[in-house]
Amino acid sequence: MKGVVLKPNDRVIFGTGSCFLFRNQDNAANAEIQDTPDKPITHEFAMKEKLDKENAAEAERKAAEKAQQELETEMKMKALHDKMEAERLAKEEEQAKLIAEFEAKMKAMQDEINNKKDDEEARDEAMKKESEMRLEMEKQIEMEKLKAQREEADRLERIRREEAAIKKRQAEFSELEKKLGLVLPLVHEANLIAKELNRNVNFSTKMTRIVSDYGSLQDARTDCLIRVDNKEAGYYYMWDADKFQNRIIMMRDLLNQFFETGEIPQVDQDHDPFWDPAEALHIGTSHL
Repeated sequence: MKGVVLKPNDRVIFGTGSCFLFRNQDNAANAEIQDTPDKPITHEFAMKEKLDKENAAEAERKAAEKAQQELETEMKMKALHDKMEAERLAKEEEQAKLIAEFEAKMKAMQDEINNKKDDEEARDEAMKKESEMRLEMEKQIEMEKLKAQREEADRLERIRREEAAIKKRQAEFSELEKKLGLVLPLVHEANLIAKELNRNVNFSTKMTRIVSDYGSLQDARTDCLIRVDNKEAGYYYMWDADKFQNRIIMMRDLLNQFFETGEIPQVDQDHDPFWDPAEALHIGTSHL
C-alpha cells in the first residue's frame, strides 16, 4: 500500500466514524484548508467531505457503466438487425433466382413454339405446354411471395420481441445496479460496525433469480439479497434490501451508544439487529 504524506489539517477517518484531524503548527501555513473559529473543521465537515467524494466517485462509476451498457445494447441491436437483414436479402436473392429460372424456361418454350410454326399440331401442343408451365410457375412465384411476406412478418416480430427482451434486461440491470449502489456501501458499513462491536457476524451480497409462482423462466428477474453469516449462532439467513436497511439503522444506534459510553451495549435477542430466529430457506423451484 502506497504511503501518504499528511499535511496540516488533513482529515483521517477510520472505520465508520472515527475521525482525526492532523495538526502541525510548524507547517500550518501549508494547510489546504484552514481551521478557524469562523470555519472550523468539525467531525460533520470531515464526514460530509468523505461522503461527497464517495458520491462523486460513485456517480462517475455509474456514468461509465451506463455508457458501457448503452454501447453493448446498441451493438446487440445492430447485430440483430444485421442478421435479420441478411436473412431478408438471402430470401430476395432466392426469389430473384426463381423468377430468372421462370423467364429462362418461358423463353425456351417460346423458342420451341417459334421453331414449330410450320407444324401446327406440334405448335399447338407446345403452346398448351407453355401455358400450363406459365400458370404453374406464376402460382409457384405467388406462393413464394406469400411465404416471403410471412417470413418477413415473422422476422419483424422476432426483432420486436428481441428488442423488448433487450430493453427489459437493460432496465432490470439498471435497477439492479441502482440497488447494488445502495446496498454495497451498507454491507461494508455493517461489517465495520460488527467488527467495532466485536460481533462474529459477516454480511455479503448474493444475486438470485426470482420466478413468480405461475410465471415462466423467461419472466424471471434478478434480485439482490444480503446473506448474513451469524457465526455466533451457527447458521445464516437471507435478508432483502428493505429489512437490511432497517437493521442498519439499529446497528448505528448501538455503535453510537458504544462511542458515547466506551462500552459495548448489551441487548437481548429481540432487540439485537445482528440476530434472527432460524427460518426455512427457499433453495429452489422445479417447473414440470
